Amino acid sequence: MTTLDLTGNLFSAVGTSHLAEALAANTTLTKLDIGSNLIGNVGIGHLAEALRSNTTLAFLGVGYSGIGAVGAQVLDALSVGSLDALDLQLNHLTLDSDRATLDLLRQAWGDRPGLYL
Repeated sequence: MTTLDLTGNLFSAVGTSHLAEALAANTTLTKLDIGSNLIGNVGIGHLAEALRSNTTLAFLGVGYSGIGAVGAQVLDALSVGSLDALDLQLNHLTLDSDRATLDLLRQAWGDRPGLYL
């Protein structure tokens, strides 16, 4: 299996932690979409930690998942690993105070296409 779509399954941060454990050891999954879930900043932290050791995931979809500036900072700190595409659309990243975080994330992403905010 190379693609897993768990969009809209009411995943919470706890469920995301279990998924992250599997993701850390996975070597075949290239696309994971878990958007429209209740992940939040804690859940994205679990996923970001898994991305430290996962070198195959190219797309991560976490749009509309309750992620704020803290969650974006976690992803920025990891320089978003092996990802070619990151979907963060419709999260809580619209306040003026989040602009610095978004700028850092854009800078870490560089000139690569595929960053969706």
